[in-house]
Amino acid sequence: MFQKINNQPFNFHKLMDLTNNYKTIYFIGFLILLPLILISFYNNPSGDDFDYTLATKGGVDYLTAQKSIYINWSGRYVATALLTITEFVRYPFTVYKIIPMLVIVSLIISISFAVRCCLPSLKRTDNHKITIYIFIIYLIMMPSVVQAFYWLPASMSYQISNILTLFFIGFLNRLLKTKATKHLIACMLLAILIIGTNETAMLLLNYLLFCICIYWLYTKKRAPKPIIILLFCCIICSLVVLLAPGNAIRSANIAVKHEVIDSIKRTILTTFNYSIIWLPVVILLVGLLYNTICQHVSKNVSAIFKSNPYFLFTAVLFIPFIGFFPSYWALSHVAPGRTINMIAFYFLIGCLFFAISIMHQQLLKNTHITKKLQFGLFVVFFCTIASNTNIRTAFSNVLSGDASAYNTELQERYTYLLQTEEENCIVSKLNHKPATIYFDDISSNKEDWRNKSYQNFFEKTSIIITTD
Repeated sequence: MFQKINNQPFNFHKLMDLTNNYKTIYFIGFLILLPLILISFYNNPSGDDFDYTLATKGGVDYLTAQKSIYINWSGRYVATALLTITEFVRYPFTVYKIIPMLVIVSLIISISFAVRCCLPSLKRTDNHKITIYIFIIYLIMMPSVVQAFYWLPASMSYQISNILTLFFIGFLNRLLKTKATKHLIACMLLAILIIGTNETAMLLLNYLLFCICIYWLYTKKRAPKPIIILLFCCIICSLVVLLAPGNAIRSANIAVKHEVIDSIKRTILTTFNYSIIWLPVVILLVGLLYNTICQHVSKNVSAIFKSNPYFLFTAVLFIPFIGFFPSYWALSHVAPGRTINMIAFYFLIGCLFFAISIMHQQLLKNTHITKKLQFGLFVVFFCTIASNTNIRTAFSNVLSGDASAYNTELQERYTYLLQTEEENCIVSKLNHKPATIYFDDISSNKEDWRNKSYQNFFEKTSIIITTD
């Protein structure tokens, strides 16, 4: 079948071994990570970025700004605390460009930490391999990369929540195993932070702890005391978020009827549609990791994986529903990309827990994936990477110079606005809008809220873009 090349036969078995070699996985991970890091240097603020940083302008101290936003806008106490740090959005926006890199690296570290806590017997190279695969699959599942890493109001509210959740899962596993007070305190602190990032994370974290309590009550007739304490802590923090006066003020400006039945119908349909999109890559991930995990799943495994797989399956099914429902009920439309990013993340983690539970319970006894099948899965994985819009777009934005040109256009705009003495400014519209880092821009209407934010930040009477 294969011809000799330079008098050496083509060794198919060596090729199969190469695709499963950790160095190959490292190389692929580095190759995908590279454009995501490089494009950060061209990242710039937009929209809500300026609004939040203006909260501490004009002599308003930091704590007063937190109180004002809580009373007049939102109960997300952690997201608000992060987004109102003035240094994050200060010209020439150096810190703003660095933050996405820190978020990406933190996400990778948190995945590795959670994997190590859940499967402590893994070798370091296996841990790294699993971490890289999970990160890449999550990147493939994302509907919006810009809202995952590069636009701060989204990344500080949602991606930071994902990172904290992974650390929470890690410490929760240690807590269930050791019952140590230090792990309970760590979980409580992380829960307080997670709930303060966004309402979707709040609901899903409460749901996770509620499921654990229900399962233990059903199987052991009592829930673990640390879990009850955690759930109580989460409920208190959730009330702090939900009862914020700012929520009522903001909701009053949204004309929505809160139709429960219609919201449920639309949520079920959206859940089904996204599950169909996500499941193939999740199954691919499980296949790629199957042999590696099976070697360690029976050794010192997390207590969560000892749960009934059918219970876990049912619990995972409700994750997308819980994530999508609030947007339909509160806003009467599908959740924005940043929220769907988070739902995809929780769904991915939930599916992995379910799959590992099946492996631990040995429901698939004496099964393993052959080298040929492993090679086939790797080929599918490689083709998925090559065809994925998120990954191709990141490479394209960097290599084509689109991201660099976008940054240059904005730097020229900033220089003009900072140097001109004109109070009514007209700036050129952007000709380059790299999808990986571009979120939105001002308009030709000076009354647009984005224009007003721009005007206040640069201290101008009006700023609009030319209609030419």
